[in-house]
Amino acid sequence: MTGGGTSCSYSSARASGGPCKSRRPVGSRRTVMRVVAVNYDPENLFPATPDTGIIERRMRQKMMEKDKDFAKSMARANDDIRRQVLVRRELRTPPAEHVELIEFMLNTEAEDMEFEVARCRPKFTPAFFKALDSIIGSERFNAKPDQEMAAANEIDIALVQLLQQNIEAAKAAEQTAAADFMEKVKVAVSKYLVKA
Repeated sequence: MTGGGTSCSYSSARASGGPCKSRRPVGSRRTVMRVVAVNYDPENLFPATPDTGIIERRMRQKMMEKDKDFAKSMARANDDIRRQVLVRRELRTPPAEHVELIEFMLNTEAEDMEFEVARCRPKFTPAFFKALDSIIGSERFNAKPDQEMAAANEIDIALVQLLQQNIEAAKAAEQTAAADFMEKVKVAVSKYLVKA
């Protein structure tokens, strides 16, 4: 990372000509892209970053130099957090069965994932990945009729009438794309209409 902790994206680097600039060799069609720093978390997987910037870090450091009680309380808080993390990790024991291990990894918190992957690495054998592939395949292609509205007899005339009202409202509001989409849904749903 160059500069003072800069973050960039593809579009901003292109527009500003900043450190993420693409370079094209003369006579080549390929574009070489070098991204220096990226700070992007659209799914908010890492909600709490302890040090967000150099200013906050320096201010905290100066406060700790001036106020020894503040420094001791920060050290105690960090120790408490570390202790809680260690206790939480000790309470979780990875199972031996492949299916249970997959469920264990799915239920692991994001901040503990790196630790659990390192701890369970010997259990990640080719047999484990074969079991994982079979579970993914069965979930992907397994139809669950108990979760579909048609199987639960929930598609009735009232639903079709509600769709028709929404179609008419969308047409009145001149939203043709929405009306066309709802019309397609109505046609698809009509095949499963439960007649009492």
